[in-house]
Amino acid sequence: MRSEDLHVAPVITWWNTNNLWATQKPTGPLIVRFDSDRYYSIMAGEDERSGGSLLYFGLNTPLPLATNLSMGAERGEYPPQMRFLRMARKESGVWVDIEKPFWYDVPLWLASGMVDSVEIAHNHMDQGGMIDNEAWGRARNRAQFPSPWGNGLWTQEIYYRILNCGIRLPPSAGSASGVLPNPVGYNRVYVHTENGLSYDAWWNGLRAGRSFVTNGPLLRVKADGHWPGYVFKGKDGKTLSIGLEAALDSRDPIERIEVIKNGLVERTIPASESVRDHFLGPIRFSESGWFLVRAIANVPETFRFASTAPFYVEIGIAPARISRASAQFFLEWLHERSSLIHLSDPLQEAEALKYYSEADRYWQAKIRQSNAN
Repeated sequence: MRSEDLHVAPVITWWNTNNLWATQKPTGPLIVRFDSDRYYSIMAGEDERSGGSLLYFGLNTPLPLATNLSMGAERGEYPPQMRFLRMARKESGVWVDIEKPFWYDVPLWLASGMVDSVEIAHNHMDQGGMIDNEAWGRARNRAQFPSPWGNGLWTQEIYYRILNCGIRLPPSAGSASGVLPNPVGYNRVYVHTENGLSYDAWWNGLRAGRSFVTNGPLLRVKADGHWPGYVFKGKDGKTLSIGLEAALDSRDPIERIEVIKNGLVERTIPASESVRDHFLGPIRFSESGWFLVRAIANVPETFRFASTAPFYVEIGIAPARISRASAQFFLEWLHERSSLIHLSDPLQEAEALKYYSEADRYWQAKIRQSNAN
């Protein structure tokens, strides 16, 4: 952490049937502070199944996966992940992170309302190259998202669809250091804290979205003087004009900076222009929506980038933009995933499928609530 200038880090000590604490108890605090303003937690854990991975932070003890989970031919489909997610949510101070946006159960987790962040800089983006697949998640269209950057751009496409459903989920990052060839904090989140750095202040800043994720460039963006996560408000019939300013530092050459509005590229600043301190705006809204800024480095072998968390815009009485196409995207994805649930025990299968039925109702309601294409 010192060598990488990292101030907050989780240590994953339990994962599925592996549990460091099965035969011992922590002998000290669960959150260790050193150098006055560096913190690491020792009780982080991961629940990884056919539907994908959820990361848990802030629990006092591991979830009881080791004694309940069978990782046989059905790849841990039972007991359902949702059972443990609901169990975790009974404990205060818990943070649940979607480890990759393309995992098959993302529509299910989003519908539950029990997740806090989603990794858009994840461990398929390695320091020296890409893991160029979606594993057992929802595969990308390789014609639309070709290698080697396709996995990274597909990741962000899904995240933009989440935001287009009116779901305000801050982006996060993870490196799988110790498992994959990444140093600690290669994929990381920078968070602006209001009154100095503490462990709780960092998490509060992340929840508020005052942050950017990166695996290389340092991208600091303000909109009319506000950090990401800020909610701009306007009146019906009036156009809101917001000025954007960016500061960018990068060891790698930058290919482009993009202003993303409601999931589409609103403006591109080519690499030929100076971006050290650059005025990117204004950006205008006559309806509710969101925007963010990303910078993509010219590194052919891996997807190296930075992205701010979103800024939000609320116009009139419609506080959120809900895209019918994006809600339909997740509904179809949910149906595709639920069709793969086949358990030998019919009672177990029924328990697993009930969560998908609940999620189906959520996405159907999103479609009815939609106010954009």
